[in-house]
Amino acid sequence: MKTKKLLSLLALLCLTVTSAWAQTWTNIIVNSDMEGTDVSCFYVHEQAGGMYLARIIDGIGVDGSRAIKLQSSDNEANSWDTQFNMRLPYVLPAGTQYKLSFDYKSDKKAVKEGDENGTFGFQVSNEPGQYVWWTLDGWPEPCLSVSESDVNKWLHFEETYTVPADCDGVSKTDGGWLMQFRTIYINLAGNKVATKFIIDNVKVEIPSDVLSTLTPEPVTDPGLMILAPPYNVTLAEGTEDAAKWTITPAEATTTGVDKDETVTLNYTGKKKIKAITLTKKEAAAPAEETYKIDGVAGQTAFTISEAATLPFTKKVIELNADFATIAEQLSIDNITVSGNVEMGTLAGWDTEITFTGEGTGQITLSLNYYGLPQNPITISITVTKN
Repeated sequence: MKTKKLLSLLALLCLTVTSAWAQTWTNIIVNSDMEGTDVSCFYVHEQAGGMYLARIIDGIGVDGSRAIKLQSSDNEANSWDTQFNMRLPYVLPAGTQYKLSFDYKSDKKAVKEGDENGTFGFQVSNEPGQYVWWTLDGWPEPCLSVSESDVNKWLHFEETYTVPADCDGVSKTDGGWLMQFRTIYINLAGNKVATKFIIDNVKVEIPSDVLSTLTPEPVTDPGLMILAPPYNVTLAEGTEDAAKWTITPAEATTTGVDKDETVTLNYTGKKKIKAITLTKKEAAAPAEETYKIDGVAGQTAFTISEAATLPFTKKVIELNADFATIAEQLSIDNITVSGNVEMGTLAGWDTEITFTGEGTGQITLSLNYYGLPQNPITISITVTKN
């Protein structure tokens, strides 16, 4: 009997340990290795302005891959005047554990004199630019350190942190921002010297069981949909012997180059050079994303819009062609919505319904016929990106 109890206890212990080992983590950064084109998780702020969506540059990453580059200036007023932002697709609840990792390289050192801590510090914001919290993990605050011997070498950062209790999604900062943990950023001007910083392979991993409870929250602010402007080098209009000029690299005349990249102009003609004009290309907004909005009421499926831009608003009577006929006989007592659907002030069939994001939702119409309650109409909504 004692042997059976011992075996049972060992089996229980094994089960408990196995369960602990079964925890899985999921990286939530989109285009984490930067080999694709999606930059929705990456924002930069530099002396030239911002907050801008970052530009990914070919050939500057680990082993010649693609990466993002930032450039600070000498003696910037604040350490955050140059910053790299990692905007998460989800708001992480207070108490959530997460793993932050990335590769980085700096052409200047970033070590406080007599201190092992670096001068590239981390902070937290709601949306990029909406500061809410001063550190990732208490005091002394975690920082990136770049010693003299590490300059221009690829370094790796990897740590596990917990979302602070203050980021509860309810409280507000003095600036009026909700205390939400959505964006992690690195301040890159703390070493007070012009520095080129390159970052690659960014990951933010969270427990998979936590991820299953979260809802994606895409950017809706048009001010956060602008791509960082590059610089173009062009010859002045009417320049003679234009065919005898060569500009290297070639993309300097097309897609543009970053502000600290070297551009070489070579003239093989015999005329005297009078002027070279450097012009900054206007910031380009990314292509507008469109969505298909489908509805199902009972056994009837219908499409509300083939190419909507979100948020997208329509009156209830406009959602389905049959509703105009139904509205002649039935009145609406009440409307309830859920999921990615919001409603305006109740105004019967003229009530405005707004679709706020990708995913699913539901609209329920409570009806009456001359004061007599009728069966409600429930509409299931699906919003998908084109």
